[in-house]
Amino acid sequence: MNILAASAAFLILSGPAVQLPSPKPTKEHNALKAEAGVWEGKVKMFLGPGAPVIEGESLETVTTVCNGLHSTASFKMEIGTTKFEGHSVIGYNPRKKEYTGTWVDTSTVTPTLLTGKYDADKKIMTMLSTVVDAASGQEMKQKQVTTLVDENTKKFEIFFVTPQGDVKILEINAKKRKEQKKAGK
Repeated sequence: MNILAASAAFLILSGPAVQLPSPKPTKEHNALKAEAGVWEGKVKMFLGPGAPVIEGESLETVTTVCNGLHSTASFKMEIGTTKFEGHSVIGYNPRKKEYTGTWVDTSTVTPTLLTGKYDADKKIMTMLSTVVDAASGQEMKQKQVTTLVDENTKKFEIFFVTPQGDVKILEINAKKRKEQKKAGK
């Protein structure tokens, strides 16, 4: 029996007498909470110097989970006839004093690991990762910057980090829905 199954069996058999410690969210978790909601965005993709900017729309649903210790996001984007879907889980690592997370999407086969910092004064979350360029197969450094302009407006940008400087490849300007639309409407 593996350790996870043994732990689960212990908890089930122990009944209500077992009290597991439950960590409480800290001020660092407020950054995750601030993004909770449904965001409708205008997307711009930058394909390089001289190439046209491609525009589309996005919808992102961000939810805090596990008593506010983490956030999950489900993201969908349409540009022309291309549909894209991605999902993340982000949390705060108090030992390393950084945010960590995982991103998966319809254009990659390997989950992307993210680490970053939050500037509470500027309301900017900066996450770094290493991705594999689909065209060349080369690893590339990537930076994601989320700026909370106000409680209902955010700007999300993705850059490739190169020795010559950051190259913007994506920008989304999003507004939080005022009231949540019901499913099917």
